[in-house]
Amino acid sequence: MPMQGILKLMTIFLGANDASTDPNAGQFVPIDRFKQNLVAIINHESVRAHSPKIILITPPPVEETILLETVKGFGGSEQPRKQRVTKKYATAVCEVGKQTGVAVLDIWKDFMFKAGWIEGDDTMPGSEENGKSIALMDLLYDGLHLSPAGYEAVFLSLMALIEANWPELSPERMPFAVRCDWEKGKTVQSSDERIT
Repeated sequence: MPMQGILKLMTIFLGANDASTDPNAGQFVPIDRFKQNLVAIINHESVRAHSPKIILITPPPVEETILLETVKGFGGSEQPRKQRVTKKYATAVCEVGKQTGVAVLDIWKDFMFKAGWIEGDDTMPGSEENGKSIALMDLLYDGLHLSPAGYEAVFLSLMALIEANWPELSPERMPFAVRCDWEKGKTVQSSDERIT
């Protein structure tokens, strides 16, 4: 058992770099190894010592056309990240969640639904073949990394998942253990007491 604080909730948000097929970047992880790595993290003794609720988060999709512009801006000529490859890694995260009984936040699907994608359709919004996706451009500022709107979408979905599965871990229900500098001298409402 840990000697200090107990981790109650843990997110594992991996896969975007693992799905990069750029041989020079050194980021690519074969999908079977990627899945093994996720299981190893979930089952690691340091994690298990806390017995946290775990949420796997899929990698987001990529907006290939914007990402290609970004890569060219850095002197590159080819875009090493593809929507179809990223989808496979998102599916792998979902498979590991099912295999291990761990909750999954599928932001790949969430973002793609916002872009007009229909599950089962091979047409991928934001792919080079289908052109720019305004919805994905709004969520991924450079075609890969989350924009403020993307972070907000992930946050809202994460809070909804926590509320649905572990309402006692919802931030507004958690007791305060430490006061931040900006909280000192202010009255803050906790679920179980008033702190002044």
